[in-house]
Amino acid sequence: MVMSRLQTVAAHHGAVLRRVADGTDLGGLGLLLVDLSRDADQQLVRLQALTAGNDPPPVVVFGPHLLMRDLGPRARQAGAGRVVANSAVQGVLARLLEHEDGLQRTPKELP
Repeated sequence: MVMSRLQTVAAHHGAVLRRVADGTDLGGLGLLLVDLSRDADQQLVRLQALTAGNDPPPVVVFGPHLLMRDLGPRARQAGAGRVVANSAVQGVLARLLEHEDGLQRTPKELP
């Protein structure tokens, strides 16, 4: 349900969401979204591996509100710039795509 809302926000701003796999080159990506709703531990390991390279894109991690208090510090250690609850991620994505936080408004591929 969260992903469909995020796809709607992205499409409204001319952006595209796509999934990335382990080992994906993040060059050219404007933003990395990481959903911790399922298998949070594995997602954090993947996030750390993806952001270990040079110049990773900004990272927003999101998940269930009750889990984010415990997962937030771990997500930040793994490379997240922002950690938000599912209820807030749609608004955060919209603001990022509206150029409020330094992202360009041109179409980007967003994982």
